[in-house]
Amino acid sequence: MMKTITFDNYYKEKLLSIPLFNNLPVNIKNEIPKRLDIKLYEINENTVVLEQGNACCNLYVLLEGTLEVNIIDANANEVLIEYIEAPRAFATPHLFKKDNR
Repeated sequence: MMKTITFDNYYKEKLLSIPLFNNLPVNIKNEIPKRLDIKLYEINENTVVLEQGNACCNLYVLLEGTLEVNIIDANANEVLIEYIEAPRAFATPHLFKKDNR
């Protein structure tokens, strides 16, 4: 289940601290929240956020907590890839690939 959360200054600071943004000039950092269509959610534990094979058309950022990343291999086995610790973007390679799946 996902609950919508208000994007306030607390979450803005977390967002701008991710490695993707941390070396940007301050004036560009200040524009990011104004120009992005930001949707912020609280997600319950064990909720699937993205599924393998689906198109990735958004930048996803984990602002709090830990995210477990698994894939299904060629033998239909679920394989743990990594644990992502917040704050950090995830699925970014898929967002910028020609085939974004």
